[in-house]
Amino acid sequence: MSDRFIIPKKLYGREAEVQALLAAFERVSGGSAEMMLVTGFSGIGKTAVVNEVHKARETDAKVEQWKTQILAALGENAQVVVDVIPELERIIDSTLDKRSRTALSLLNGSLSI
Repeated sequence: MSDRFIIPKKLYGREAEVQALLAAFERVSGGSAEMMLVTGFSGIGKTAVVNEVHKARETDAKVEQWKTQILAALGENAQVVVDVIPELERIIDSTLDKRSRTALSLLNGSLSI
């Protein structure tokens, strides 16, 4: 046990508010115009709610950065790697060239795994 009082960085009980802000952010990202006001008494956690939205957006930006780097590294072989590691598709999307599936099927035909 610690002799210090440590406030956790996790936000509890504000999932609905965070989701409302994230949904509004997605709508304006698509071109609509909105204004959201975050109101409440001092110390109630307004800044913490807004910071949660920033964290979520930073995470999206990080995933987009990974996607760019992975696609650059894999090039035309990206779909082949996704066929072998399906979880990778969560990061690099399903927008890959389906012609590269032929390479995997040829590889599977010539190798026993």
